[in-house]
Amino acid sequence: SSQYPELYSAISSSFGSYLPNYSGYFLKAAATSYASNLKTAQQAGLPNLSGTFSGFWGYAPISTKTGVFSNSNIPGANKYSTKSGNLISEGVKIDFNASRSNSIYGRSSTVTPQNYSANVFIYAGRKKY
Repeated sequence: SSQYPELYSAISSSFGSYLPNYSGYFLKAAATSYASNLKTAQQAGLPNLSGTFSGFWGYAPISTKTGVFSNSNIPGANKYSTKSGNLISEGVKIDFNASRSNSIYGRSSTVTPQNYSANVFIYAGRKKY
């Protein structure tokens, strides 16, 4: 504070007597100048990956599914077998959703590194010798 009093007066004591530790974080320019927004961390995020397979003929739902996959019958796509009288499925849908395996998917609409919002200060004071 004694070396750069003008800069210190702009920041003041928004963060206490020490600046925050941004180690391991990307700093992004804050959209506002409110000090409360500067202490907000944003987790890393990726857009979700999802898709569907459908139109399978005569397969029953898969009982074991893991990770990003799930399945369900398509409503109204069942009928009785004329030979055995058993109900068979004519429509099984298999879904892929990456957020089922890791919560980082779908957390953001763009690729987002973990970051803190920060105000950008340009010190245009006099040069110190």
